[in-house]
Amino acid sequence: NELLYKKKKVIKLCEKIFEDFKYSDKYKLSDDYLYNLLDKKTVQRNRYLIKFALDDYLVKTATMYLGILPTIGSIKLWWTPKNKLSKGSQRFHIDQVDRKQLKLLVNIKDTFNIHGPFTFLPKRLSKKFMHTSNKPFESKTDDEIFSKFNKKDLIQHTGKSGSMIFVDSSNCYHYGGRTKKRDRLILMIQYLPFHCVKETSDINWIDTLSHLKPYYK
Repeated sequence: NELLYKKKKVIKLCEKIFEDFKYSDKYKLSDDYLYNLLDKKTVQRNRYLIKFALDDYLVKTATMYLGILPTIGSIKLWWTPKNKLSKGSQRFHIDQVDRKQLKLLVNIKDTFNIHGPFTFLPKRLSKKFMHTSNKPFESKTDDEIFSKFNKKDLIQHTGKSGSMIFVDSSNCYHYGGRTKKRDRLILMIQYLPFHCVKETSDINWIDTLSHLKPYYK
């Protein structure tokens, strides 16, 4: 299976990037809950990340869901250390980049409940909550979500290294990074409709792509 081969290769690549990151001040301080290890230079040195994101099966899956040819909105390698924080994307929220998108999430390390896995409320239930909320695009507390639904309604992306899942984070309330033991390392590839207006927070990704052009002409 070609995708399985590519996945194994990209996991080793992400592990190497993480090992290099361990020598940085950010790793030594680690006073926050979320770090993206893929800056412009790292992507340039590890262009296999782009090749993996452009795999035929992954692109076809995104195309079928979005109903249109996708573009890669961003590629991030998220590292979350053990923490006791409760802020930002650790709270239930909806991404507002477009009406729908598809994120591929690949666990680089074995990830279970205590490691703060990506957790989401299925689209059908999220839509139901959205229609009854006065401010659906503001982040939500657990109490707000669980006043309508049960914890068993949530889906957690847990599993061994290499386990992966597609999620529409524009239509599913979700959170991650509530890491109680060890740490979490996850690769995220974002597929967007090609005509999507991107969030300004992803300007760094646009800058990264502009420097990759010589390699992909």
